[in-house]
Amino acid sequence: MIKLVKFSLIGGTGLIINLIAAYILKEFLGLWYFLAFLIGVILNWSFNFFANSYITFSGHSKERYAMKYAIFVSVYLAAFTINSGLVYIMTSVFDIYYLISIAMAAVITTLITFSLSKRFVYYDKK
Repeated sequence: MIKLVKFSLIGGTGLIINLIAAYILKEFLGLWYFLAFLIGVILNWSFNFFANSYITFSGHSKERYAMKYAIFVSVYLAAFTINSGLVYIMTSVFDIYYLISIAMAAVITTLITFSLSKRFVYYDKK
């Protein structure tokens, strides 16, 4: 349970990074909200990977980081299909403000990413 709390706090921080990036890219640089969201997601994922590696799952093997990052991105891509669909539908169909859509979708997919990360990314082969 403590790992889920740490994971969620790190994810919340990553979400703030995503929201700030999306806001700056859309409001100041004029990018389409969905493209701004995608760029924010990349920043979010990179932060989440390294922060979770050192804080939430600090006991896991620190070897083969490039491979673990590739697996992490694969896990997040799986969850991202749900996340991005939710953002698009909430914003474009239901006319929910794009930053609120991003936050709501992140909350919905947190348990999915935690479970998949714990099982496939931050484990030790014994």
